[in-house]
Amino acid sequence: ALRCYTTGLNYAHSAAATPEVRALHATLLVNRAAVQLARKNYRKAIRDCRGALRFDGDNLKAHYRAAQALLKLKRYDEAHVHAEAAHALVQASENSKNKALAKCRRGIARGIQQRDAERAAAAKKEAAKNAMMQEIQAGCAARGGIRMGPCLMRLGMEPRSVRPKVFGVVGGSGGSGGGQVANCAMAWPVMLLYEEHAQHDFVQQVADDTCLRDLLEMVLPEKDGRGGGTPPWDEDQKYVCSNVELFFETRCVPAFPNDGTPWPTDFPVQTEAQASTGRLREWVQVPLGLTLLDVLTFPEYVVPQVVTFHVVPKSGSFHTEFLRRNKGKLRKLFTQAE
Repeated sequence: ALRCYTTGLNYAHSAAATPEVRALHATLLVNRAAVQLARKNYRKAIRDCRGALRFDGDNLKAHYRAAQALLKLKRYDEAHVHAEAAHALVQASENSKNKALAKCRRGIARGIQQRDAERAAAAKKEAAKNAMMQEIQAGCAARGGIRMGPCLMRLGMEPRSVRPKVFGVVGGSGGSGGGQVANCAMAWPVMLLYEEHAQHDFVQQVADDTCLRDLLEMVLPEKDGRGGGTPPWDEDQKYVCSNVELFFETRCVPAFPNDGTPWPTDFPVQTEAQASTGRLREWVQVPLGLTLLDVLTFPEYVVPQVVTFHVVPKSGSFHTEFLRRNKGKLRKLFTQAE
């Protein structure tokens, strides 16, 4: 049938454009559109129906079949236009009932309703993400001008688990220094990396006033005399709070704008171009007597979404190798006691 209709159209193209030939064009195109619909070639069906309407603008079948194809493609607004045009033609005819067209119109109405509901839900979700990021941005400004940037890598975790949380009331804008805060505090996701063993620990929420020693005592408790208390991969039992040093890396990601521009809501990952811009990285050894907030507010630190520390044992060859590898790029913070 498809081949026959196409052959007929080729003959019609070569004929003089009389009213009869124009009507023949419309009929052949509408019939070929029916074949395309049966073959699920919906875009070709739409093209044939619109071609038929150029020859006969009041062709009921052309409007109806275009509406059917557009409905299948979920192009509801266009489908609605053709379905209503077909409905108007049916209403103007003697036979004002067309069950197939009525079914198509109901399908389009349901599709529009579902699409609008999905759009409303997506808009609500996006608004919630924007509000969350504005709260984080305002909280960072209020807690001493904490800077954030993109992730270093894809973490493969639920996005909500790698976002800082703001507790309290944050008012004003989320720009630099623009938030007025009452009883505000923040909790951050923290990653502890054990490069020597290619292992890590992830703590979803750590309050920013937490002492780093308390954090390490929770994650790396002292051995209990029976070999317990240390991670199973730590055969030499070196990774305990009293025998490790903590380092973080500055300038490892570019900071989000600090001029009041809203930060991105999707927590982007650092691109290869950003990673190869030649920024001088620096390792900072942080005393365990400092708090997480002391690290977050370090002037040159940009938080890569998750606060990341490298844990290095004081004893063993890896400590020597770590210092050698980063010679000239290491500095140390000091507590007031030091």
